[in-house]
Amino acid sequence: MLNIIGRRKIYFIASGVITLTGLILFFIFGINWGIDFRGGTLWELKFPDGIDNAAIREFWPSLNFGDLTLRDSEGNKMLQFRNLEEGERQAALAALSEKFGDAEEISFETVGPTIGKEIKDKAYLTVLLSSIAIILYIAWAFRKVSRPISSWRFGVVAIIALIHDLLVMLTVFVFLGKFWGVAVDSFFITAMLTVLGYSVNDTIVIFDRIRERLKLKNDEPFEVLVNTSINETMTRSLVTGMNAILVLFALFLFGGASIHWFMLAMLVGVITGTYSSIFIASPLLVVWYNWGSRSKK
Repeated sequence: MLNIIGRRKIYFIASGVITLTGLILFFIFGINWGIDFRGGTLWELKFPDGIDNAAIREFWPSLNFGDLTLRDSEGNKMLQFRNLEEGERQAALAALSEKFGDAEEISFETVGPTIGKEIKDKAYLTVLLSSIAIILYIAWAFRKVSRPISSWRFGVVAIIALIHDLLVMLTVFVFLGKFWGVAVDSFFITAMLTVLGYSVNDTIVIFDRIRERLKLKNDEPFEVLVNTSINETMTRSLVTGMNAILVLFALFLFGGASIHWFMLAMLVGVITGTYSSIFIASPLLVVWYNWGSRSKK
């Protein structure tokens, strides 16, 4: 039997380093919000072969259209920048074609800043309400468990594990946004909400086994009970996680550019969710129980 609880400090330190790194990157670089959230233009162009991104970035300031985020997409170039008037759009296309050869417009999409802010606010609210609903649901589901730990603590611990998962996802995309121009868009929020559901479901499976063992009212220490519950459900958690990971990895590789980064967000979230349900959530429950026990002495 693996001593997961006995080695919990190792897992806490590893997760702490990753999440702290993510927060540092967040405050240094910020999030590269997509046009869904900040408003602006997303322009997909096809250039002649041999035109690299560095040349386009070097030429862009001469057009006076503000900052540019540029990335490749299935052989085309995705340009993200401020909103353009129709006249500016035609002038920009003409200037790019003159500089780099005929540039073919594949798509042109704009979102106003007011709409972008509204979408961002709704995304925050959705994540917040989902988290509150999860706490209430778990507290209700475990309402018959009051000793040695209150039912609502299961819900709070599950949310802490979820925050850990989302911070890891955010860390990856802050890094990708800074160095590869990957934007956080509505697909990323969809991935976050999906991971919320997946991760909490994985965590509840272990919590449910803890609940069943608590009902037996045996005399085994709480740490031993939790560790046994983790080991009894680990195979199920790992098999479920690997099935999802393999499917997502295949879609990430072969699913096309339109869902490429969405699949990566899902992949990171499912890996992290599987990890946190085993190595973070239940050990945190034990830590909280131990703190409560010491305070009563």
